[in-house]
Amino acid sequence: MKELYRKIIKPQIHDLIRIDESSINRSDYLCLDKNERLFSFNKYFIEDIRKKISSRLLSTYFDLKLTYKKLSEFTDVPVSNLLLTFGADMGIRHIYDTCIREGDHIIIPSLSYAMYKVYAQMFGAKIEVIKINNNWTFSIDEIFSRIRNSTKMVVLESPNGTIGTIYNKEEIKKCSKILFDNNILLLIDETYWAIDDRYESVKDIVNECSNVVIVRSFSKMPGLAGLRVGYLISNKELMGYILRVRPLHEISSFSAIVIESLIENKKNIYEYKKEFNKSKSYLQKNLSELNIEYRDTYANFILIFLPDIGGTKNINNRLREQNVLFKKTFNEEILSGWIRLSIGSISDSKKFIFLLKKMIIEGKK
Repeated sequence: MKELYRKIIKPQIHDLIRIDESSINRSDYLCLDKNERLFSFNKYFIEDIRKKISSRLLSTYFDLKLTYKKLSEFTDVPVSNLLLTFGADMGIRHIYDTCIREGDHIIIPSLSYAMYKVYAQMFGAKIEVIKINNNWTFSIDEIFSRIRNSTKMVVLESPNGTIGTIYNKEEIKKCSKILFDNNILLLIDETYWAIDDRYESVKDIVNECSNVVIVRSFSKMPGLAGLRVGYLISNKELMGYILRVRPLHEISSFSAIVIESLIENKKNIYEYKKEFNKSKSYLQKNLSELNIEYRDTYANFILIFLPDIGGTKNINNRLREQNVLFKKTFNEEILSGWIRLSIGSISDSKKFIFLLKKMIIEGKK
């Protein structure tokens, strides 16, 4: 049997190891680990979706023209520059399908979405990792120093999905132009865009540099992770090539009507931000009062420094006993003692602070 699989399975896939994270029934926990939306959508939004569900919607192939039109209005990007995808994940896969060949060299930050490395191995590409600096940034100049003849793509996450930092617009413009001069693709991951109003999207850069693709998602803002809807933004010519690898139907009919309803009722986005900011402010205020160091981010989580409560592994076990999950601890030495905590509702934040205070008191006994 082993000989059969050695013969029929590609070597890249045969040697690919994927982590199974399905062992826990997360429905029993307060899930502060995956940066999901933890508070409800308003009832009018849900009711609007219910009204649009019909037998025909479920049984026929859906025409996405209206969805694209609404997405274009929502993003202020022409339809010809957009591609709806089955989550940001599949948008990234489309880039690999279109551009990446065996032996290609890809540069990514050390803290980045896991599928960049998974796809690289699937396609036989070589990943080079840029390590995080002491000031929690990734050096654009170091990226330039790693460019070689085989470099095909550079990935920038802004905001970064692990530590929530961003690149400023000038850095990205500089990067895109130098990469353009070297015939290298720049993939900008904006999955966490629009959560923090301080972040300014760089979507217009696709019109200035024809080597740029931006990937986004509806999973983080406004929190429709269950839908699995993302989209790509690029210039019309490059998008024309990417469109050649798209599936026959980009997203499901149900996903399309939900996205249309969301865009028609932007109140859901404003409500999300209001509740999110209220909850984040509560966390920050209480962490300050407890003299616990934290780092604000441009994403829907914060980072908390907890080295003195038996170590982060112990905190993980103790919180799990209380049915609370958070992101596993970091491997990078510079991030030792830090945990990443998703921001839920105000009641979620109050529960976390209550448990944290309890652990601090118990630790002093």
